[in-house]
Amino acid sequence: MKKNSLNNTKRLIILPSVIFLMMCSFTYLLGKGLNIENSLGATSPSLILDIKATKVTISPSSKTIDINETLTLKATITPTNTTNKSIKWESSSPTVASVNSSGVVTGKKAGTTIITATSTNGITGSARITVTSKVSPTQVIKAESVVVAPTSRTINVGTKLSLIAVISPNNVTDKTITWTSNNTSVATVSTNGIVTGKSAGTAVITATTSNNKKATSIITVNSGSVTPTTYTLTYNNTGGSGCGSKTATSGNAWGTLCTPTRSGYTFKMWNTKADGTGTTVTTSTKASSNITVYAQWTKNSNSSTTIPVTNVSLDHDTLSLEIGEQATLHATITPNNATNKGVTWVSSDTSVVIVNNNGVVTAKSSGTAEVTVRTNDGGKEATAYITVNKKSEPIIIDEPSSFEEPSSKEEPSIYVPDEKTESNVNSRVLIIGLVALTIFIIGTVTYFVVKRRRSNFV
Repeated sequence: MKKNSLNNTKRLIILPSVIFLMMCSFTYLLGKGLNIENSLGATSPSLILDIKATKVTISPSSKTIDINETLTLKATITPTNTTNKSIKWESSSPTVASVNSSGVVTGKKAGTTIITATSTNGITGSARITVTSKVSPTQVIKAESVVVAPTSRTINVGTKLSLIAVISPNNVTDKTITWTSNNTSVATVSTNGIVTGKSAGTAVITATTSNNKKATSIITVNSGSVTPTTYTLTYNNTGGSGCGSKTATSGNAWGTLCTPTRSGYTFKMWNTKADGTGTTVTTSTKASSNITVYAQWTKNSNSSTTIPVTNVSLDHDTLSLEIGEQATLHATITPNNATNKGVTWVSSDTSVVIVNNNGVVTAKSSGTAEVTVRTNDGGKEATAYITVNKKSEPIIIDEPSSFEEPSSKEEPSIYVPDEKTESNVNSRVLIIGLVALTIFIIGTVTYFVVKRRRSNFV
């Protein structure tokens, strides 16, 4: 009886202890298992791809602006999903045209500059900007001075004299001249500057411009006869031939004028200036001084003479290529009916680009070069600026295995449980801990009860 009682006591003590140890081990393994499970199931950090620019294009690629005029350039980066699309803008000649960080170009002075847009990885694109100095169509050019010829003359009563007013500069907006006489009883003057002697005496004839610039001619009128003055008209054939000179007396018309000839041209008229901006002289023009007149011509459309090249241009001022890529430049000859349209193509750096006789450009290595087309007639030139970039390499990304062992160079993956997961784990551990504690308390109480009974039994 005593032996059985002792065995029962041992069972009551050992059994709760074993259960307690098993529960503690289970709790430990459960918690660790959750950590392992969650660590294995944790989402790998997101991969961040650095996609670099392979090409930069500027629009427009060429433009002509005036001084103080602004133009906004647009840079387009290829591919469209490039990670960093920042662009750095530069002007090859800031004194001609400047450019700000937003690609806004401002004309500074007449000339040409190259605007370059550079990506963060050094890929470039360019545009050619030409700045011109033009007179605004609305600008009014006023007369600075006026001169009347002749400045003085003596005529008889009843005779006429033609006065000529010359305004400077010759491109004034308003060339109107107002003629007046300070003594109309002695001499009158028409709206065209024709003076007529009325009576003996002196009169001052004034020519006034629209902005009140003035010049005068003093006219003396005699009642008797005056020995007429003989004047000479000299012909300048301006490339033609056949005319020399002629004379006329003061106050009389020059009369019939010579008609010159010139191969491939038709004679138009005689003018007091070679560029045709002076006074047109006709058979009715009065002789009032010695003058030289210049032949004015019109070129015949059916002329068989050689038509020279006056200009050449390219369809691209700038090009951006990758190594191995090709592009074709097209040259336009002006005028389009030029006799000799032959051209020669030249590359400034054949190690960067080469060009064949048809204007086909081939990119050889990274860098910049100029491709120039030159006309065989007249040596007219046009240039395109070529930028060659390295060929872009494809980006290959290997997806890591879910259970791949991290390399020694990589940082170990650390699982950080979210709030919900951590709360669930804590709850489960708490419950199991409470169960284990209860079993421990029961076992301890049982131990002391049995021990007491045993002592009483003994």
